[in-house]
Amino acid sequence: MTSEPGPRSFTVILERGSPCPAAEVGRLVAYHLELHPTDAIVRVRYGAGLVVDGVTEAVADELIARLAEIGVRARKVDGDLWALVPRGVRAFGLEFGERSLVVRLVGGRRIEVPRDSIFALHGYGLPGTPPDEDDEEPFGRKKRKAKRQAAAGGSLSLGSLGAAHPTEPPPTAAADEEAAQGEPEILGAGTGELSLRGQKLHKRLVELGAQLTEFHLALYADPLGPIRVRKNDFDFTCLGVDRQEHSLDNFLTLIQRSLDYLPAAWNREPCEALLKDLNPRSVILFKPEEVQNLERWLYQWSRIEAESAADAAARSDSRPNLPSEE
Repeated sequence: MTSEPGPRSFTVILERGSPCPAAEVGRLVAYHLELHPTDAIVRVRYGAGLVVDGVTEAVADELIARLAEIGVRARKVDGDLWALVPRGVRAFGLEFGERSLVVRLVGGRRIEVPRDSIFALHGYGLPGTPPDEDDEEPFGRKKRKAKRQAAAGGSLSLGSLGAAHPTEPPPTAAADEEAAQGEPEILGAGTGELSLRGQKLHKRLVELGAQLTEFHLALYADPLGPIRVRKNDFDFTCLGVDRQEHSLDNFLTLIQRSLDYLPAAWNREPCEALLKDLNPRSVILFKPEEVQNLERWLYQWSRIEAESAADAAARSDSRPNLPSEE
């Protein structure tokens, strides 16, 4: 005997270009979901296009109608599709070719991504943490070395690793080789003198108390998925003659090059505002969930646009040929 499937779950998302007054939208969400208004407003403010998920179709339709009354355009999508985001890759270097973007991965492998498959980009900063004073070696090599020592019966400092998992298997030969090599040196990152532009941005970061911000750039390709760049783990030698001494300057150059390379990309505005005003407020986020929600929203809209284009093409093909007047 098979159980009956439960009711379908729906997600309500913003239409592209829709305004989103967080307080007003949050109060509507609070009313329909019986949440505290403050909690609902926070959800909306950091939703990055997500209004609410996991609701019935009736609730979704009612909420969309109420949102339309305050000038907010939204639609419902299948809740199972909302969470679908391709895995993507982490980039160690980028080469901007005329027809394709060449992505160099950390292990040295290179993949070509068709330029026209990249439909959006996102430059953002997340709160960073102070460096571990006991771990001066970059990229956690000391921690990986400690793990190998523990597996071989050597000493292990729990202060640098946290609690060790008692059932963790010993590393394989491949994993040990990777750990021994460590992450590649970031030859193009640089910690030299900042340019005037970099100094202005750094000053504003200090004023906001955000000087530990970790900057990221993601280029969204379909079907590959996000091409992720982390400023502190990227080889900026790919910038060639435009590479400067400091990684912050190089990251700004990388953003500008990406904007120039993808003139029709969605979500350009935060990066453009950062380069214009050198005010990090346009790109600083407070929670990783904001990145996750935006990526889901972007890929959901990529699917919506692709389906709309396919439907339009099908309708065009099905039209009868009118007789010629000749």
